[in-house]
Amino acid sequence: MAEFTFGLKLLAEVMVRHHREPLFKELWPHFREFMKYLKRPGPTAQGYEGNEKRPGPPT
Repeated sequence: MAEFTFGLKLLAEVMVRHHREPLFKELWPHFREFMKYLKRPGPTAQGYEGNEKRPGPPT
């Protein structure tokens, strides 16, 4: 996952800097939608407050 995150960060910097160039112009709207999708709120863990003991492995 770290490799994906690092690569995406590098791509994002290039995309932002050059989004009007022909090579990236067509990709720009799709990249923006992809980033919005990644940054959307994810599902939350149900039933766990910070102080509850989480279940361990079965015995």
